Amino acid sequence: MPMTQSVAQLKQYRFWFGWGFVVSFAVLSFWALAELVGSPSPGKVGIGLSPITAMIRVEYPGLELVVAVASLLASVTSLVGFVLTIVATRRKERREQRSIELQLEKANLENKKLRREIEQNEAISKGAGSPNNLT
Repeated sequence: MPMTQSVAQLKQYRFWFGWGFVVSFAVLSFWALAELVGSPSPGKVGIGLSPITAMIRVEYPGLELVVAVASLLASVTSLVGFVLTIVATRRKERREQRSIELQLEKANLENKKLRREIEQNEAISKGAGSPNNLT
């Protein structure tokens, strides 16, 4: 599969994947911290929690799990995307660098060839123009 994205596009994707990871990981961390710090004892829903957290637990008991799973999936997906764009960008930069090196080497060889031709033409013109070589 040929890669048609430029290095700048890949870097832009990497930027967004990186921030996606940071945000989703922060949500997951916040949720985990809230669970560790504010976990009520069994049978005592809402004790020691903020009113909003207690209300959410009573009205939407499965919401916390949904948020945690969604955040975890977003974190993993964005981290994988971040790593893959880093790898793709580095590979593309190496390929482009190698291509530039080959073009430079080709240009140097062409210059050497042209210099030899010029030297040969100069030698022929010097040889033909001298009075000693009359035929």
